[in-house]
Amino acid sequence: MSPDSRAKRKPKGEIEAKPVLPEGAAVFLKFLCTEARVFEFGGGGSTLWLSQFVTSLITIEDDADWVTALLAKLPGCAPVAIRYAPTSEMAAMIDAEHDLDVVFVDCLINKTRRECILRSLNHVKPGGWLVADDYHFPIVKRTIDGLPGSMWSTVIMRGRKMHPLTEKLVTTETAFCHKAVL
Repeated sequence: MSPDSRAKRKPKGEIEAKPVLPEGAAVFLKFLCTEARVFEFGGGGSTLWLSQFVTSLITIEDDADWVTALLAKLPGCAPVAIRYAPTSEMAAMIDAEHDLDVVFVDCLINKTRRECILRSLNHVKPGGWLVADDYHFPIVKRTIDGLPGSMWSTVIMRGRKMHPLTEKLVTTETAFCHKAVL
């Protein structure tokens, strides 16, 4: 992602408490995350939305302006920790967490998404879920398709969402990866 397009993603005005996902993917994500321990790579409207029904949420964001904007929008009692990390250090932020019910990967930089997915595998508890938005991106698809089949089963949900930069409806895919209970 170029610096220009990154600048266009700066928070402006009200951040709407909803994820930028197709409706079906959002409904399923809510089902998975209700009363769950959730770890999120990439903060935004999904962070505010998730905070309404999770048991706990840790969000890692690599843009200090987004961290500030999100912290200002969260009620004081929300079960959420929002942490800043430089892009190069985002994936490692999950290392202190274990037995997570859901890890949601939706950070902006594709290479970072790959690193976050791979780093998360050992932190999702058996029976838990790894959710990766924008599965149609080649690097995300290759990473998800490379998960060990004996350990992970994947469902791809396809739908349309409003692109945050162009504000046009686009077709997208979200990968829901379930970790086997052995």
